[in-house]
Amino acid sequence: VCFLVSAMPITAQGEESEVDVQELQEKYDRVRSQTEELEAEQTEKQKIIKEFQSQIEELNGDIEQTSTDLERIKEELKGTKERIGKLQKEINAQKRMIKEYLATLYSEDDISMLRMLLSNENLSEMVTAVENVNAIQTSLKERIRIVQKNQRDIRRAKKDLFQKERQLEKEKRNLQRQKNLKKQTKQRKEQALTRINKDLKSRREKKRKLAARINAFTSAQGEAVSIKKAYDQAERISTALNEKISPEFLVGMLMVESGTSGVVGENFGNTHYKDALIGCLGEKLGKRHITSFRKIMNSLGMSPDKRLLSSCGAMGYAQFLPATWMGWVPSIKKYQTGDGFPNPWELEDAMLAAAVKLTNANPSIKEGDDLTQNHGLRRRRALQYYGSQNETWYADRVMSSMEQVRRLMGDAQDEKSSKEKEKDPSDTSEKEE
Repeated sequence: VCFLVSAMPITAQGEESEVDVQELQEKYDRVRSQTEELEAEQTEKQKIIKEFQSQIEELNGDIEQTSTDLERIKEELKGTKERIGKLQKEINAQKRMIKEYLATLYSEDDISMLRMLLSNENLSEMVTAVENVNAIQTSLKERIRIVQKNQRDIRRAKKDLFQKERQLEKEKRNLQRQKNLKKQTKQRKEQALTRINKDLKSRREKKRKLAARINAFTSAQGEAVSIKKAYDQAERISTALNEKISPEFLVGMLMVESGTSGVVGENFGNTHYKDALIGCLGEKLGKRHITSFRKIMNSLGMSPDKRLLSSCGAMGYAQFLPATWMGWVPSIKKYQTGDGFPNPWELEDAMLAAAVKLTNANPSIKEGDDLTQNHGLRRRRALQYYGSQNETWYADRVMSSMEQVRRLMGDAQDEKSSKEKEKDPSDTSEKEE
C-alpha cells in the first residue's frame, strides 16, 4: 500500500464525502511512525533474545553434565551397596565358623585336660591334645580378626555411602535448579517479544485498515467511483426500496461486475457493440440486443459507436445486456430521481437496475425479497444475476466484496457516530464533576 502514502495532499472524491481524508492520511502517518518504532524495538529485542538463547544453550550443557554426574554417582552407590552386602555375608560366614570353633574349643578344654590328669598314661597323646587346642585358638583369633576388619570396612563403606547419597541429593537439587533457570530463561525469551509482536501486529492491522479506507475514498479515476461514493448512493437506493437490500451487498455486486477491490466502474469493457453482441451471443440473439442497444443510445442522445461494451455486450456499472436493460427501464423510472431515460453509465440508474433486479428476481414475490440479512438468499440472487447456479466462485467473490465494503464503511460509520457524540451537547452519558 505504499502508493497510498504520497507527499501530495489527498482529497476525497466529491464534496459529499463525510470523512476528512487528510485526517485519515495523518492517522496513517502516525501509525506508520509507531510501527517503525516498534520494528526498531523488535530488532533490539532480537539481540537480547540471542543472549537468552546462548544462556539456554549453556544451561543445556550444564544439565547434560549434571545428569551424567548423577548417573555416575548412582552407579557408585550401587557398587558400594553391593560391597557392603558382600562384606556382611563374609562376616556372617566368619561368625558361624567362630561359633563352631568355640564349641570345639570348649569341648577340648573340658574333656582333654580331664583325660590328661586322670587317665592318659601316654605323654605324646597329651601333647597332641594341647596342640589341637592351641590350633583352634589360633584359628579362632584369625576369624575374629577378619570379622573385625570387615566390620571396619563396612563402617567406612557406609560412611562413603552416606556421603555419596548427600552428593546425589545435592546434584539432584542442582539439576532441578538448572531446569528451573532454563524454564525461566525461555519465558523471558518469549516475553521479550510477546508484547512488541502483539503491539506490532495491532499497528500493522490498523495501518492496513487506514490504507484501505484511504484507497476506498480516493482511488477512483475517470468514470470509476470510490467505494464511499457508491455506498452513499446504495444507501439512498436501499431507503427507496424500503431497505429490502443492504448497501454493502449492492456495492459488492457492482464491484464484481465492473470494478476492482477498491472502486466501482473501473472496467466497463473495451469491445465494439457489434463485435461483442454478435461474437458472443450469435447472429439471431445478437441482432436483438443490437437493436435494443441502439434504442438506448438514441434515447440518451448518443452515438452507438461512442460506448464500448464488455466482451459479451454488457453495459455500464451493473453490466446489463441491452435487451435486459430495456426490460427493467419501467422499474428504474419508478425510483429514479431524474426524468431522463435510464442510463446504464450513470451510477444511480445502474445501481437502481441492479437493486430492482436482485430484489425482484422471483416475479412471484410481489414486494421483492429481503436481501439485508439472509446470507443464503443473497448468494442465490447473486448467481441468478450472473445467470448460472453453478458458478459458485461468482457468489464467493460477491460475498467477499460485500464483506470488504461492510468493514470499510462500518469503520467510517463508527468514526462518524463517535464524532457526532462528541459534538452533541445533549449527551449526558458522562457527568461533569
